[in-house]
Amino acid sequence: MNHSRIALLLGAAVLMAACNNAAPLYRIKISAAAENPTGTPAKPAAVKNATKTVLEEDLSVSFTSSDRIAVFSENGLANPFTVSTLYEDGSADFSGTVDYEDDSYIAMYPYQTGSSALVSTGEVLVKIPAVQTAVAGSFDPEAGISIGRTVNTNGNIHSLELKNVCALLKFSVPVGESYSVAELITGDDVYLSGDLVFLANEDPVNTYVVDFESSDVQLCGTIEGGNWYYIAINPVTFEHGFALHLYEKESDVESGRYATVKSTNASVSLKRSEILNLGIIGTDAGAGFEPVAGETIFEW
Repeated sequence: MNHSRIALLLGAAVLMAACNNAAPLYRIKISAAAENPTGTPAKPAAVKNATKTVLEEDLSVSFTSSDRIAVFSENGLANPFTVSTLYEDGSADFSGTVDYEDDSYIAMYPYQTGSSALVSTGEVLVKIPAVQTAVAGSFDPEAGISIGRTVNTNGNIHSLELKNVCALLKFSVPVGESYSVAELITGDDVYLSGDLVFLANEDPVNTYVVDFESSDVQLCGTIEGGNWYYIAINPVTFEHGFALHLYEKESDVESGRYATVKSTNASVSLKRSEILNLGIIGTDAGAGFEPVAGETIFEW
C-alpha cells in the first residue's frame, strides 16, 4: 500500500489551495449521463422522486434532484456541482464553479468532501464505504462511485459520461422475512472497501488500494423480502470464495449470531460495472429470482 504517495497528493492539494485563495472562478455547466451496468437494457426510464441516484427496474441509472458531483480544481480539491435540470432519460445538467479554465475536467459521482485528484495524471482519491445503507431496489448512493472526464462542447458547456468503478452484488430475501444487516465476508486478502485511487485517464477505469479499510462490507437498514438489494465493492477476485451473513439485529453482528448464511468456496471474479446476482438468500430461499438480461447469475 502506497501511503506516501497519497499523503504527497493530499499535502500538495492543501498547499496549493492555500496559495490560490484569490484564484478566479469559472462557472461551467456539465451535461452528465451515468453508465448503466454492463449488458443491461438501456431504455429511457422516468426519474423517480428519490433523493439520490437510483437504479431503475431495467437497471439503468438515473440522477435525482439532490445529487451532487465533484469537479476537481487544478490544485486537486473537489468542487461540488449541483443539479440544475433533470431529463426523463435519467441524465442531468450540473452547474458550479472551478478555479481554472480548461477543455476537460475530472469529475466524480458522488461528491465526497475528502476526495482529491492529481489532475496531471488523472488519479482520483475516493472512499468506498465499508458500511453501506440498504436501499430497496437500488444501491447506497454514497457507494455507487463513478468517474470520468468532461468534454468541452461549447464554451462553458461540457458533456460528461461517467464510468462505474464498483462491482455490484445483488440479492433478495424470501417474502415475509426481514433482516437488519447483510455482511459480505471473505478469508481472502482482498480490499473490498476503503481509500482507493481511481485512474480516470485509463479506459477501462482501473484502481489501486491506498489505505486498507476492510475485507468485509456491511449493508445496514431494513432488508425485506420482495425487494432486491445491492452491495458495492472494489472489483476483486475471491480466490477461495465468500459468504453472505444475514442478521436480524445489528447487535447480533459483533457476537456473530447470524440468522442465515450462504457461502461458496469457488473462485469468483467481479468486474467493474457488472452485477453478480446471488438470488434469494434466507431461511426459506430456493428458486424464484428473476434474472435481468446481461446479469451474471451466480451458481452456488
